[in-house]
Formats: sequence, C-alpha cells, structure tokens
Amino acid sequence: MKAYWLMIGLLVAAPSLSAKTRVTEQQVVTYAKAIDVAKLDPTLPSQRLDKWLQSGPAHLDTVTWELSDCDLKPLDSPEYVAPLCAKVRIKRGNVGGWIIITVGTFRDGISGAPRVNYVFAGPPDVFTRTPAVPVPTSEKLSDLPRLLDEAP
Repeated sequence: MKAYWLMIGLLVAAPSLSAKTRVTEQQVVTYAKAIDVAKLDPTLPSQRLDKWLQSGPAHLDTVTWELSDCDLKPLDSPEYVAPLCAKVRIKRGNVGGWIIITVGTFRDGISGAPRVNYVFAGPPDVFTRTPAVPVPTSEKLSDLPRLLDEAP
C-alpha cells in the first residue's frame, strides 16, 4: 500500500519538477510589463515598462505583448540554447513597430538581467515597399519616441 502512494506521489511531483524551467507566455508578459525601464536604459527614470510605453514620452496608442524567440534563427548546434524574449508590438498613429527584450533562455526560463535587443518603428507597409525604405532601429529604449517621430 505504501508503494502505491509513493508511486502516486512521484507521478504527481514529476511534472512540477520539469516545469520549473518551462515558462509560459503569460509569465514572460507579466515579467516584461513590470521591468523597470531604468534597468533597460539607465538614461530613463525608474518606471514600469508598461506604464512608460502608455504614458511616457512614446505615447503609444496600442501595445501588445507576446513570447518570442527574439526573432533569431536557431543555430544548428546541439549546444545552442534559444534565447527567451518578450516581443512588444507597438503602434502610434500610422506608425508601428516592436521592441524585443531578452529575459532569459528557453532552457533556464526567466533569468539574468533583461536587455533590449532592438527597437524598430516604421510605417505598416515598410517590409512590402519597393524600393525598400531604410528604417531606423536602436538598441536604446530611450530612442523610441525619436524613432516614432522620424519613421518614414
């Protein structure tokens, strides 16, 4: 009888042991929204990222959040550990874009200091225009308002 309960206990505990390194989209989004912008860009005053995007100098109309692989093509290597990012899709008027923020790895979950990979802003048709129009990007969150203002 004890062996039966031990087996049941192990079956119940096993998923929770492996789930420690699995991260959900909701966890990444919740974490990313709460990041202090001063940690992402020391030139900015301390404020939650979600609040800064809505009421800060960017004055965005729309902000959507999602889990991302940082828009990187995986390396063909057994040692490759995919980065874990939050992709923040933004829109102000007729200009849209996104911010990619590394928050950890898919193997380790949310870990280490978050960092901005890049900030992009441009018109909705920027990728389908012929000829291609150069679009400014940055690795600094504080450049977002300028990028939005200067978008072609």
